[in-house]
Order: sequence, then structure tokens, then C-alpha cells
Amino acid sequence: MISFSSVTLSLSIFLSGYLTSICATPPTTTQRSPYETDRIRIITGDFAINASRAVVIISAYHALIALIYQSNTSSSILPAICPHPENLNPETLTWSPTALLSLLAIAAGSAIRLSAFGGLGRNFTFYLAVPDRLVTDGVYAHVQHPSYTGLALVGLGCVGLCGRWDGAVGACALSKDVIERLDGWGMMVIGALGTVAAMVVGMRVRDEERMLREKFGREWEGWHARTASVAVIGVGPVESRAPSDHFPFNSATSSRFSSPILVRPLLGLFPINWIDSNMGIFSRFLKLTTIGGAATVGGFFWYTRNDVFVPLPLSDRIFHSARFNALNPLRNPTTHDLCIRRVPLSDIDPTLLEKKGKLVEAFCAGVWSGWGYAFQRAYLARKYQGPETANQLWSRSELRSSTYEPGTLITDHFEVVEKTPNRIVVRCGASPRVQEVRPSDGLFEMSVDVKPDEGVAEFGLKSCFFQGLGKAEAQPMPPHIVWLHQQYTKLWMETAIRNVLR
Repeated sequence: MISFSSVTLSLSIFLSGYLTSICATPPTTTQRSPYETDRIRIITGDFAINASRAVVIISAYHALIALIYQSNTSSSILPAICPHPENLNPETLTWSPTALLSLLAIAAGSAIRLSAFGGLGRNFTFYLAVPDRLVTDGVYAHVQHPSYTGLALVGLGCVGLCGRWDGAVGACALSKDVIERLDGWGMMVIGALGTVAAMVVGMRVRDEERMLREKFGREWEGWHARTASVAVIGVGPVESRAPSDHFPFNSATSSRFSSPILVRPLLGLFPINWIDSNMGIFSRFLKLTTIGGAATVGGFFWYTRNDVFVPLPLSDRIFHSARFNALNPLRNPTTHDLCIRRVPLSDIDPTLLEKKGKLVEAFCAGVWSGWGYAFQRAYLARKYQGPETANQLWSRSELRSSTYEPGTLITDHFEVVEKTPNRIVVRCGASPRVQEVRPSDGLFEMSVDVKPDEGVAEFGLKSCFFQGLGKAEAQPMPPHIVWLHQQYTKLWMETAIRNVLR
């Protein structure tokens, strides 16, 4: 039987696809005289129409898969419409945080973009055309280009929900081997496409502002000076001054560029007229980069807010184990830490609590098969995967299904050296093909402590790095590298936890 949850999610996905399609469809068919300079006109006609149709098809298919994914009849129906159902990711087909945030982004972005459509009315055309009036009320009383922020939110939501290898279309269309080869490349592809999209939007914004300045003159300059340029992200207005012969933005001498000591040595590499015509682009790019970077950092710390580093005393068993003494015979100083994450038992997959050892196996599998390790896994595979390492775990499916018995080798960088019902310890620091004492060595422990009285399971990631060969006087990692390592550990923790949840 199809559940109420599946029905609501399916309808939400289809509605989000419909809204996305509307956002990609020109709101008016009124023909106006095109402006002479429209550098992205090629993607504003049939391309936009075809893109909107593709979005409807993709969202409808994704909604159908979500509708039957959790039903009792999915075992017979799902393979008929999805050739590779084993590739499907529950995160995009159930009411998960990923699905919810993606749908909210699409809803918010659609609201912003459609309000911009309504504000401009018949003057809103996808191709660049001179409007008959300057709209400065409604959302345009605060923001000059709100539709692009709305479109960006819609795009991010679509990528999070459907535009991924393990989304309904990608998972069903691509074989398991292909998806495993693509694993780790998704973020790079998205980053490249996002960069291109930002450049395209930047060109359109500059063309629009030049057109409006020419048409409305001082009226536009006054509005331009008191409103933000690119919507909610907070890019401030461009200060007005006499327009350049080539471009309606600030010159290199603008006070907005406040780092002359850093900038002037670079200016000599370019002609003055080129600098004058493009400094506005640089200034906006720096603002967008700063704001985007701050938002990314803030999002990361919010995402990992429940991961806590606690002191790891020298009395801990890892410092007195036979393995540690053998690998660090001179007792060199260590860089060590312990990251803890507490999860309510009610949130954990109950099948993992039925037998001792299952929970720590799933936690360990989540570390190595999760996307937090994907980039490093892809890098190591390109560098070391071959006939000599064919006996090691490389693919995501192998890493997810392994029980991590002692002797298991992981991506030519880790070796399981100890396993108990509540912890799995791996040796790290170099290739496991080098078994003797190494210049750089370490132990990494993944542990689970189930506490029924408190109703929680406490997951731990314990790291201990040291120099094995030769005498060392200081810790192997400087403070800034320790800090970066801890952020990476928190990322591993969060992606590993996802593998043990219901």
C-alpha cells in the first residue's frame, strides 16, 4: 500500500517541478524591440522553453519513483520503470532533510522569481528589451535584480533533489559501475556549472544596467544608488560616478576597492582601459566570493554543530596498546583528538541494535562510503588503484557492505588492525603495503557506546598521529593543520551517522 508520506512527497516533488518550469518560461509573449547588446540572448529563447519542458518530465518521473519507492508493491513495479533500482538514494525519495531543504529552496526561489515577474508585468522579457517605464516599487523598492536570486535558489533546490548521480533519473539510467566511477565528481561538476551560471548572470546584469542607465538616466542612478544590486545575498549598490566610455561601472580609482597595496601590483599587468571597464566586475566578484564563502562556512558549522571534540587523556587505552608501542617505538609526541556525536536510540535503525557489532560496522562503513570521504577516495583511486591493489576496497558499494574484519585494506591508505563489538581501529598515514615502522604513521578508531539508560548511542572518531622512524621533538602537525583535520573529522562524522539512521 502506498503511504501518506509517499503521496505528499510525490505531490511536493511534482509541484516543485511545475514551479521550476514556470520560472524557466517567459512570463509574456509580448514582442518588444530587442536591445542592441544582449550577450546571452542565445539561451533566452527556445533553450529556456525546452529546459522548462525537461524539468517537468524529470520531476514527474522523480515524483513517480518517490510514490512507489516505499510501497509494498515496489518490488514488482519499481524494476519495470527503473532499470537500476539498487542505485536509488532514500535521501531524495523520502522525507529526509535533503529532500525537505531542496523543496523549500525551490518554493522560496519560485516565490521570489514569480514576484519579480508580477512586478515588471509585460516589461519582463527573457531577451533584453527596453522597458517603457522604470519599476521601483514592490520587491524592486529593495532589490534591483530579485529574479536572479530566485532562480539561483530554484537551481540549488533542483540540484539537491534531482540533479545528482543518485537522483531518480541518474540512478535509474546509469549502471552501478558508471555511478561508482562518477562518485566524487558531482561536486566538481556542480561547481563548474555554478561558475558558468554566475558568469552568465553577471553578463546579463551588466547589460541590463547599461540599458537602464541609457534609457532613464538620473532616475535610474538614484534608484540604483539606494537599492541592493543582486537580491537577498546582500550585494550593495554600486556607487555612481560619470559613466566610462566603455562600461557603466566604477573605474580602478573607485574608493570601493579598498586594498590598493594588494591590487596595484596586479594592475600593471592589464591595459588601463581594460581595468576601467572591468573593475566593477572584480568588485562584485569579490563581494559575491566573500559572501558566498561566509555562507558556506556558516552552513558547515551549523551542519556539524552536534560534533564535539573532548580531551583525550594520555591514560587512554590507545596510547598503551601493543600496536601503538610497536609503531611508535621511540614514544614520539603525538597529535591526537577525539570527536563525539550523541544520537538518540530512537533515531537509529533498529536492525543495527539487534546484534552486537552491527552498529559499529555500519558506522565504519558510513565513514568510508560516505560523501565526506568521496574526494579523498577518488584521488587515491586515480593514483593507486591497479592490479597491485585489486584486493583492497575501492568502490562505494564494497565500502558500504564490508564488515571490516582485521586485515581489510581500504583505498591503499588504511588497514583494519583491530575489531571488537564496539570499536574498529585502522592504521593510517601511508600505504598498508608498507608494513614496517613508517616516517608518518597513525591509528584511527571508530567506536560506538550504546547507553540504554540515557537513550543514546555515543559515536566516537579517535585520531592519533605520530612519527614512527627517528626521534621527534614536537608533534607531527602544526596547529592550523590540526584545526583543518578536526573540521574534516566532523565531516566524516556527519556522513557516517547518516548510514546508521532509520
